[in-house]
Amino acid sequence: PSPTAKDAGLADVDLEDEDAGVSSAGDVASTGGDDAKTNLDAGQQSLDVGTATDASSADPDVGVDTNVDTNEAVGKVWNVLVYMAADNNLEANGIDDIKEMMAVTASKNIVFHIQTDRAEEFYELGLGNLKNWTNTLRLQLTNGKLTQTADIGEVNMGKQESLQDFITWGLGATKADRHMLILWNHGEGWRGFGVDDFDNDHLTLAEMVTATEKGLAEAKLERFDIFGFDACLMGDLQVLHALRGTTDFFVASQDLEPAHGWNYASFEAVVDDPDIEPAELASTIVTGFRKQALKNDTWMSVTLAAIRADKVDAVMKAFVSFSKAAEGKMVGPSGKPDANRQMLQRL
Repeated sequence: PSPTAKDAGLADVDLEDEDAGVSSAGDVASTGGDDAKTNLDAGQQSLDVGTATDASSADPDVGVDTNVDTNEAVGKVWNVLVYMAADNNLEANGIDDIKEMMAVTASKNIVFHIQTDRAEEFYELGLGNLKNWTNTLRLQLTNGKLTQTADIGEVNMGKQESLQDFITWGLGATKADRHMLILWNHGEGWRGFGVDDFDNDHLTLAEMVTATEKGLAEAKLERFDIFGFDACLMGDLQVLHALRGTTDFFVASQDLEPAHGWNYASFEAVVDDPDIEPAELASTIVTGFRKQALKNDTWMSVTLAAIRADKVDAVMKAFVSFSKAAEGKMVGPSGKPDANRQMLQRL
């Protein structure tokens, strides 16, 4: 994706299409075009909701309590894990998205666990009372307060173990009824996800699968309710097929997303109805994405869909059948079947 690509937004969603198994947002307009953790002294700091500011005078208190008490919550509790690999040119957009999360009405029914790595050259301000950082922090946002729970040093976010460890930590930090994972960064479809400029690395599809499966197993959770990609191109069929056993629903873009990313105000739906079903929240994220794209005048270049994971196998089988039937019969503008056969085999 280009430096400006990373967000999307669309129209009406119908998650009850049993045959397709896919819920799209509106009329899609396609566009062509972008180890082990370091154990350091950890600091915990509560932050008031506010705009990004230079908070170099803010000194975090020493000590960590990563377990969020949700016992007083009325209704279901959602635990939302956000793996924000922002050590690249999307750094400022990452700060904006955390601010959107902070703006969600205070509630014990939704907890965000965020692991965010930042770059050195793109954005120099802090967030609320948290001073500027360029390494990797773990943050919790619950009941209207953002808390830094740990500084884990410079982490390679493009490494399997980093994602795996984050999933295990995030799932164990909060007692919840619903669980969601969001991978935030640039996306490359079946070629992988995430760009960590400092370590010149990204997660391959195989690494994503292994990290997610092992993280879930270590946390003793069968699957996520929703697996989201706030990234370009991750609605790729091969990506969904590889990860289909780790979630009930996907939210992902088939093409590019504008740089502003998802509209995290959509999670207000959990505050309004803590018992919201995963299918409905997935749909709400898609429609909220469209609203933000309309506001930012990026709606002409967006795609996003909520997808049922239990329908992905059928779609893959249909695609394989199509591929076999089409082989040798596809004639493009060149009129050369052999060239088209080679292209299909590559696909």
